[in-house]
Amino acid sequence: MTAKRSIKKSEDDIPVPPLLKSAALWGVFLAVSSNTRYQIINGLERLVETSPVAKKIWIFM
Repeated sequence: MTAKRSIKKSEDDIPVPPLLKSAALWGVFLAVSSNTRYQIINGLERLVETSPVAKKIWIFM
């Protein structure tokens, strides 16, 4: 922000975003998105492993 203020000489002050609020929101987003992604992948793997096609392929191995 200091570099931006030195380059952009304006009368309006450039507000600094709140650090803790931004970090907390980013942490919540990562927790929710990674857990959702994990649950979807885990569910799809279970469907594939229990499918009749997968059982036929497993017999040939």
